Amino acid sequence: MVKTASKGRQEKQPVPEFLVKEWLNGKPIYYKGYRDVLNKTKKLEDIMGCSSLQCFVIDYLLRILYEIVDEENYFIATNEAGIHLDHRNNFSNDIAIYDLQVLTPEKISRKYSDAPPVLSIEVGINEEVDRKETGFTISDYVALKVQKLLDFGVEKVLWILIDSQKVLVAKQGEDWLIKNWEQEIELFQGQAFNVGEYLKKRGIKLTD
Repeated sequence: MVKTASKGRQEKQPVPEFLVKEWLNGKPIYYKGYRDVLNKTKKLEDIMGCSSLQCFVIDYLLRILYEIVDEENYFIATNEAGIHLDHRNNFSNDIAIYDLQVLTPEKISRKYSDAPPVLSIEVGINEEVDRKETGFTISDYVALKVQKLLDFGVEKVLWILIDSQKVLVAKQGEDWLIKNWEQEIELFQGQAFNVGEYLKKRGIKLTD
């Protein structure tokens, strides 16, 4: 007797390439909410953007950076600037600061940058992982991405974690720190930022 598959059993739906936001260790990292697109309850444009809170925090950081960064020596990249580490790892950064002695004119192209920034900043988590497919969780993803960036030559990584209101600070050769975002934290060249204080100053109250 030949056994047939149960009618109720469905094969896993393949995920199209346009829903992949990054690649980590050769594994796809999807846009957060990609399953809703697969289920046709949302459109692609519904999941690709940042929240208004993320935009507000990114704008706050950029305003500080544009005031202090010497444009003759550094370049500020934003808008999910792509970074190519190797054939198995492609990331994006909400904000990245490059030393122009490293990101030289001949390295500027239509492709992702393959030069390490001095500072990499992430605001929130707009990614989602399939644990069965990748073998790791979203927390693993954060840790692995940060370590990959440091190994690539990034001097410091800041990851502002919106849900927990914390800031991950990772520097070359130092232990990583998790700080409350309602305190002064160095951003770049001695200039500090304080997300919690800034949001309060602007009258922004966070709700679930």
